[in-house]
Amino acid sequence: MNCENCHAKCKAECCGIVPLPRETVAKFSFVREPVNRQDIGDVVFATDKDNYCCYLGEDLKCTIYNDRPEVCRKYGDESYLLMTCKWQGFDGRIRDRAERRRIQAEQEKDQIRVLKDFKKIAHEKETKK
Repeated sequence: MNCENCHAKCKAECCGIVPLPRETVAKFSFVREPVNRQDIGDVVFATDKDNYCCYLGEDLKCTIYNDRPEVCRKYGDESYLLMTCKWQGFDGRIRDRAERRRIQAEQEKDQIRVLKDFKKIAHEKETKK
C-alpha cells in the first residue's frame, strides 16, 4: 500500500479521528488548530474544523511521520475494519466505487461503536480509582 499514490483521490481521509496517545500530544505541537478535542482515558482525539488530524500538514503528509502512533503505522493492514483503507487494498489495488461505498458504510457504523467503547472503558477506569 502506497498512500502517496492515492492522496489526490482520497485527500488523506484516514487522517481524521485517530486515537492519539497522550504522550504524543504532550511531545508534539499541533500544526492544525484543534476544534474538536476529546480526552478519553489514555488517548486524545483531536481534529481540526474539517475533521483532519491536527498533525496532518497542508500537503497531506504527516508532520510526525517518524514518531506517528502505532495505529497510524498499522493503518491499511486490514486487520480490523477501521484499519482498512476504502480507497486501496493492502496490495495497492485501487478499489472500485461500489467497494468503497460498502467499506465506508461499515466503517461509519463501527466508528460510533468504537467511540462508545472508549468512553465506557474510560468511565470504568475513572470509577475504579
